[in-house]
Amino acid sequence: MREFTLGRQYSRQDISAEIGGNTQQYLPTKNKKVICACIKEEMNLPPNIILVGVRPRTIETAGMLAEQGEKGESVPLFQQNGPARWEYKGQFQAVDYILAEDQPALIEKYRKQAGRTSPVTGAIKITRTSD
Repeated sequence: MREFTLGRQYSRQDISAEIGGNTQQYLPTKNKKVICACIKEEMNLPPNIILVGVRPRTIETAGMLAEQGEKGESVPLFQQNGPARWEYKGQFQAVDYILAEDQPALIEKYRKQAGRTSPVTGAIKITRTSD
């Protein structure tokens, strides 16, 4: 696998061609593992909090990312900087998965801070592990 360059812009097609996964999900998977995170600033609190929506597949992949974090695994994180432009921010590992059912006030606070109007079921806290 090619190394991504910190700060460089990639298209979702470039990312998918290099590591796999589809170009639509923000937590694409391959072989039942999250292979990267592609986040939009207006839907999250980058770079350290990824908000989890309500779709079953979204909830499932968020759980996968949390489990991978528990095992010490990190994934490349890309943040959208415009149409078809995703900036590589480094390798990140999930360190906590907070569910709305456990901490509704905190999740609501995060949702409002992100300016997100759609429902949120949880938040994944992540930390950068390397370039």
